[in-house]
Amino acid sequence: MTIFALLAVLVGMLDLLSKLPGLNMINKLSGGILGGVLGLAYVFIGLTVLSIIISMNGATELVAHINGSSVGRYLYLNNPIMDLLNNNIENNHFWRIITDAKNMLAK
Repeated sequence: MTIFALLAVLVGMLDLLSKLPGLNMINKLSGGILGGVLGLAYVFIGLTVLSIIISMNGATELVAHINGSSVGRYLYLNNPIMDLLNNNIENNHFWRIITDAKNMLAK
């Protein structure tokens, strides 16, 4: 019970500290930046999943949509998750199929 009371006091002090003008601005700015990075990570994960879907059934309509968007095409072709997986699983047959889907988009 005393641990919870100490934690409550600590949280209350940190809450007051975070409302100071300079720290409040830094807190909001860093939260926005972190949210943007996290959102971009979700986009890259989604594009990696799309790459698997494209490689499994050819999904030419998905390819057309990604190629139709300059931002989507750029993000798809410069996906760090796919690059990381490609470098670590380069000799894997399944990954070569996914890379073929990426090359199909690059054309």
